[in-house]
Amino acid sequence: MRRRKPKLNFSSPEKQKKKRAAAFISAFAVFVVVLGGVSVLLFMDSIDFNLNNLIGKKTEEEMEDTTEEPVKTTAVEVRDSSVLLTIYSSQSKLTGLYMISSHADSKEITVQMLDLNTNVDGESFASHFKNSGMSGLKAAVESHVGYKTDRYIKQSETSLKKIIGKIGNVNILIPQRIQDKSQGNSLYLEAGEQSLTGDLFLKYLYYADGNEEEKAIAALVSSTLQSLYKTQKNNSVLSFIFNESETDFSIVDSAADGIIPMFVSLRGSVKA
Repeated sequence: MRRRKPKLNFSSPEKQKKKRAAAFISAFAVFVVVLGGVSVLLFMDSIDFNLNNLIGKKTEEEMEDTTEEPVKTTAVEVRDSSVLLTIYSSQSKLTGLYMISSHADSKEITVQMLDLNTNVDGESFASHFKNSGMSGLKAAVESHVGYKTDRYIKQSETSLKKIIGKIGNVNILIPQRIQDKSQGNSLYLEAGEQSLTGDLFLKYLYYADGNEEEKAIAALVSSTLQSLYKTQKNNSVLSFIFNESETDFSIVDSAADGIIPMFVSLRGSVKA
């Protein structure tokens, strides 16, 4: 067996001493780091520390708590009231007129379509709107129905389309299949419940007549009130509607006993 020759070390005793000191310091530093890490982990475990809290990750329970839910409303006293809804075209022509009323006895909201050609003091509702604006129209309607309207909402067709987009379309029960090309507005709808965009809603509104038109507005009112109910925390839908409308509603109407919470409380009882 061959004997291994010992390695020759040409380093001076002083260099060897420094080398051993550096190796000892490095080993000691590694030992301190490892010991420190283990100590921190043991401390974190002793106080039941959760790493999710450090990095901002939510637990399943916390994620469930952040799910948006409708605000629970207290009982609202229902009283008789009325809101006049006016719709007009881009040429400022009156195209729709409706009385939306709440009833204390039946605890419901009803929609009544008003004929634009109704004559009051020698002028139709359409003429009153054209010649005297909203104030003249409101006075003519009140003279015709025999009572004062509490509020009014005046909306352009363009604004109404935006509002319907905001609330997420309008669900309407179409009584029979529609294939219409009249007046340059093609309308094709299958029978049954349909979710209509703002554009389709307006086309259907002007296609329908009599009670079907009232049902369409009732569906619009119901969808709007449902959306208001779901967003009571931030009033985003209400603010959007006010910004897209001319109206005499005010912030007071949003109070607990105001007309808006009262109408919202009847969101499931809207009839034509």
